[in-house]
Amino acid sequence: MILLKKLDCKSYSFEDEKRALCYKDLHGENMLKTVLISILFTTLMNTSLADVNIKLSSKIKKSQKKAIKSDLSVLEKFSFSKEGSDDFLKVFDLKSLTSSALEEWLDQRVSWVIPQTDFKKLKLIDAGFVVYPNKNELPEIETPTVKPTGKGVVVMSNIGTAIYYIGKQSSKRMGVKISRGLFKSKEEVMLDSPRTGVIQIGEGLFMRRMQVNRQKDNSVANSLGRLQTFFHEARHSDGHGKNLGFFHAVCPKGHDYAGLNACDRNINGPYTVGASLMKEFIRNCDDCTTTEKETMKIIWLDSLNRVIKETEVIAENDNPEIKLLELEISLKGTLLALTSSAEERQNVEKELLELKKKLKDLAKLEGLIELVQSPFIDSAPEKIQ
Repeated sequence: MILLKKLDCKSYSFEDEKRALCYKDLHGENMLKTVLISILFTTLMNTSLADVNIKLSSKIKKSQKKAIKSDLSVLEKFSFSKEGSDDFLKVFDLKSLTSSALEEWLDQRVSWVIPQTDFKKLKLIDAGFVVYPNKNELPEIETPTVKPTGKGVVVMSNIGTAIYYIGKQSSKRMGVKISRGLFKSKEEVMLDSPRTGVIQIGEGLFMRRMQVNRQKDNSVANSLGRLQTFFHEARHSDGHGKNLGFFHAVCPKGHDYAGLNACDRNINGPYTVGASLMKEFIRNCDDCTTTEKETMKIIWLDSLNRVIKETEVIAENDNPEIKLLELEISLKGTLLALTSSAEERQNVEKELLELKKKLKDLAKLEGLIELVQSPFIDSAPEKIQ
């Protein structure tokens, strides 16, 4: 899920090492919470979008539906005159940078686009017990060690992966009944893989203040800005085991978004995908003005700033006090995932903060803190057989 708050900024040169923190992205506190606050049910209709087989909800506003179709048309027609960098091709696992290759990449990861609504209207299917791949391997939902501040606006979220994650937690095959709007027929969409690709539009996606060009709604640059968000969310349809969904990490102390799930603890996650694509858009966009490119550079730099290059971890040890604290933290984490009331969740989060701080302080005192480089994650998705 993307929560975005735009700040006043100045432009930086394209290769500037400064990280312009001009878009306050409070990106998804965790996927489980995202599900609870933003999963929705709505009617859908078949709509062929260029060469991408994405279905748009009939509940999406006509103006927004028209814009999404235009965005994907821009992608279809976009000319990449410059070859993609080696880093870009590695992150996307592509042999060359072409519009058709990007269309196929997106098509593999996004199948449905739906608007934001009350999650209680979602008609989930519980198909009973099923054995999930890597059933004992679940991603860690990071909780902050400092109190987060600030609020944001939902831009987009990948709720398909969130539903899959919930199903895996309970060993149940999950799905959703989707009304297609034609004769009130319903289709059962089973979430047998994060690649099912159910993406939710947030209120921020079409906010004027979030646009690259606020004066010209139908500019190519605005389409490119929304496309990089689509690709960011599409990356959440990847991963398996502990890396399922490429969940976001809590930004570390000292970061502009410290205490918020607004960073990646890997080097090929959603923020890297968005940044890499935006850089190529900037290099190849002949229809973008200088001013538009400067704004796009800010988005690019901001995304790069969310990639955590190295992480402090506690080295292997036999310290009984540390082991006990780690066990307490694990139990509290499980309890947090099961809490339903806001008050109870707040209390558990507070206890977790205190335990994690105590653990880190003890590890530092014992000289057990070491730095680990962030990995390049295998993006192959899980799938129930």
